[in-house]
Amino acid sequence: MNSVGIYKIINKINDKYYVGSSINIKNRWYHHINKLRKNEHHNPHLQSAWNKYGESNFNFIVVEYIHYDLMESDTEFRNRILNIEQNYLNIAFHNKSICYNSRYIPNSSPVLNGERNHFYGKHHTPKTIEFLRFCSTGVKQSVETCKKKSILFSGKNNPRYDSTIYNFYNIKTKEFRNCTRFDLQQEFKLSSGNLSNMIHGTYKSSKNWTIMENK
Repeated sequence: MNSVGIYKIINKINDKYYVGSSINIKNRWYHHINKLRKNEHHNPHLQSAWNKYGESNFNFIVVEYIHYDLMESDTEFRNRILNIEQNYLNIAFHNKSICYNSRYIPNSSPVLNGERNHFYGKHHTPKTIEFLRFCSTGVKQSVETCKKKSILFSGKNNPRYDSTIYNFYNIKTKEFRNCTRFDLQQEFKLSSGNLSNMIHGTYKSSKNWTIMENK
């Protein structure tokens, strides 16, 4: 199975980096290095640094593996990848002096632009920034390490945890639940991607569950 996740190309001399996402990280690295070696890379800042410092002074690392949820469609999975990448690009945007990226929204991401981006107008808390930096250590992380991090920062331990209490209603069974999205997801085995899309207004419901507006 192809490795999916967020990667960085890091300059070992000054720690500047380029960050991106891919559904096939190995192939994506081959694409980057092929273009850089031919002096044809789409990012002129990274290409200039590569030419100046040389290939041996760059590391390619995976900073976060993303695992497929069997309940997600391909589109939902891709959107979730782009949302996670956006978190890293938000960090990069506030640290442009150490980043090679020239764009700070993921490529091929119309649903994430402007006000349609769930993060539009918001800012990361210091705890979230610390978490993202923790996930971005300068060494390639094994699948086991990433699994440990996933457990360590799961649920309420995750600084990105949404503690909002929603009024959920099941259209079919007429049940009500007044709880967080995480509680509903765990109780009824729902897709986190579908729930996120419902909460942000992309979907009206998820497996017959919808949100009732407070009056």
